[in-house]
Amino acid sequence: MIAPSWSTDGLIETKGDELIQTLLDSGYNVILRPHPMTYKKSQKTIKKIEKKFTK
Repeated sequence: MIAPSWSTDGLIETKGDELIQTLLDSGYNVILRPHPMTYKKSQKTIKKIEKKFTK
């Protein structure tokens, strides 16, 4: 599970895509639980990640 704290330059905003892909490529099951502020302040990033990784 990835559940980082929020920041405009936080993990999801800077390396989220790359980190999730690396974990999936390594055979891990990934659950992303963003900080509530990430949903408010980084909606584009969340939507991009959802689009790319949702089955």
